[in-house]
Amino acid sequence: MSQLKIFTDYVVINTENAGTYHDITEDLQQIITDKKIISGILLAYSMHTTTGLVVNEGSDPGVGKDVSEILWNLVPENRAWNHIEESPLDSAAHVKAQMIGNSIFIGIDKMKLVLGTWQRVYFIEYIEARKRKVFVSIIGNKEEKNK
Repeated sequence: MSQLKIFTDYVVINTENAGTYHDITEDLQQIITDKKIISGILLAYSMHTTTGLVVNEGSDPGVGKDVSEILWNLVPENRAWNHIEESPLDSAAHVKAQMIGNSIFIGIDKMKLVLGTWQRVYFIEYIEARKRKVFVSIIGNKEEKNK
């Protein structure tokens, strides 16, 4: 019987602008494939306070646009914010990040992410173009070589 092991890695994303969805599903799947993880659970955690991580529909890019539009209407950048030291956009981005969240858990089975037919994993930028990192930690079983 194999023991559970912990594997870690990072996904690096160069974002374009606020409101953009970056599909990182294949990046996460590649980590699983490279590390030969048969089964387990994957944690993806954004290392930034003005970004988010979600699982959402992947067949229609309009979904991400709709969600971004709603978020920007709910949390307008042009209100009177108390925190303005870094950027006038910063507080609005923090609020959006808290609403959506910055981490997700996804199961792994047979060396594949356990996602529904239309589901994809997205990293969302809430402020401006930047280089971003997502920490990935996996607790799982590695493929055992034939004895």
